[in-house]
Amino acid sequence: MIPAVIRGGGGVPHANMDLEDVEEDIAEARLRQEQAKVERKLENVTKKIDEEEEEARGIAKELKVLETKKAGIRIQLLDKGAGQRYWEDILRDVEEKEKYLRKKEEDLRKKEEDLRKEKQDLRKEKQDLRKEKQDLRKEKQDLRKEKQDRLTKEEINHGIQWMETPLDASELGYEENRKLFSVDRSIMNWNPGTAGKVVLYCRDGFNEQMDFLEEKVCKEGYMGWILGPPGTGKTTTTICFILSKSIEEGWCVMFVRLWKLGIVSCIQVVDGQQRRCDLSSDEVASGVKKILQGWTDKRRKYLVSLDGYV
Repeated sequence: MIPAVIRGGGGVPHANMDLEDVEEDIAEARLRQEQAKVERKLENVTKKIDEEEEEARGIAKELKVLETKKAGIRIQLLDKGAGQRYWEDILRDVEEKEKYLRKKEEDLRKKEEDLRKEKQDLRKEKQDLRKEKQDLRKEKQDLRKEKQDRLTKEEINHGIQWMETPLDASELGYEENRKLFSVDRSIMNWNPGTAGKVVLYCRDGFNEQMDFLEEKVCKEGYMGWILGPPGTGKTTTTICFILSKSIEEGWCVMFVRLWKLGIVSCIQVVDGQQRRCDLSSDEVASGVKKILQGWTDKRRKYLVSLDGYV
């Protein structure tokens, strides 16, 4: 049993769909820039509001001190002695300073109200951008579904029919510092059965094979060969790696299983769905070729795994 992993890409371009994909990506990038700009404005406005509130608290504290001082001066003025003119002058100075501070406090309140209004408008703009981004993503998903539906129809017309089942990738991946790996039970079972999470214990060989596929095959572009006796986890590890790649942006993957009796199973993961088709030994060469011809997006990276009796 020799699992082999090969990497490739290309195919016949579908110009209109590719152009729409590019336009959607550009629009999404523009929205990200606008969102970042609004976030920076919100941070600046929030900082200004905090500064204004801090200054207002300082003025309120100073006014309280002046009130206490005025009360003391009025007590002095009740004593109509020789120093009355002196205390009247001091009271006048204190009242002028109080008037100045109250005007400044009023200006600060108005400025703070304007800043809060600006903050509210920015939050509204942020919500609008988030809504626009959600609409754009839905439009992008619809476009991808349309493209996938068209490719599926092309595959059916060529005699390839896919069976789809839901696949939960929400908890996929390493846990406990690469000691455990979670995966959907359905992709581990060649005969579709009960769905659910399976937690695998990661032996050293598991992590070494995952690292090999990531570094040598995906990053450096080598064709990888994985050899070993039955029951050492070659197939399971490769499935886990293929599945983890399927949820990464820009990757398109397929697992090809060669059975001893001659049937070949092709398994893909597309938009949360596991797609499977079974080909006879007579159909496999032309069938796999037709499937790969449907991989048309030159911006994506492609990964195919061959596993079984060859």
